[in-house]
Amino acid sequence: MKRRPAPLVALLLLAGCAAPGEPAPKPAGCTSGQATFGTPSTGALLTGVTPVLEATTKGMTLDGAYAQINTRTAGVRAGAEVPAEEVYRQLATRYAEKRPLVDYGTVHHPATGESATFHGTGRFVSYEWIRTVGVQFSYTCDGVTSEGSVTSWESGGMGGSIDCDKPDVGVKLTVDEAAMIRQVRELRCDES
Repeated sequence: MKRRPAPLVALLLLAGCAAPGEPAPKPAGCTSGQATFGTPSTGALLTGVTPVLEATTKGMTLDGAYAQINTRTAGVRAGAEVPAEEVYRQLATRYAEKRPLVDYGTVHHPATGESATFHGTGRFVSYEWIRTVGVQFSYTCDGVTSEGSVTSWESGGMGGSIDCDKPDVGVKLTVDEAAMIRQVRELRCDES
């Protein structure tokens, strides 16, 4: 049996699908999907604490760098079919009514170069924390629904300083602030 060469037209059509060395083109993806967000859950995350400053005279300055306790990356966890940045932007736009979120992909690190001067004596510690935001979502496009979650935090960190030798009596604190101070006392005040 004699083999006949493939028709030239068929070979040219196949050759037109992709340039040599390049992957074949993919079908166009979804361009107008819609994200539906659940109820945001918020929390407090201690991110940095300085070493204890043993202030034996008034006016001593705490220049210690923050030790990183926790970190967070603003992002989206979902399948590859979900346009992560688009979903994140949709949530950030809605959430901005309460307080802006950090930009997509931002990684939190403790502040550097800060200092505090104390007008008394004692064992002082500075700390910082962030208000975290987590939201479950579903993303629908071309009749296909995917699920995922957004992890972020409100822009603008929070923090303060405490005197390890004095209780927080008479100070009005939110639940989150009280929880952060408890952690700081356990991490630093109780160790020395």
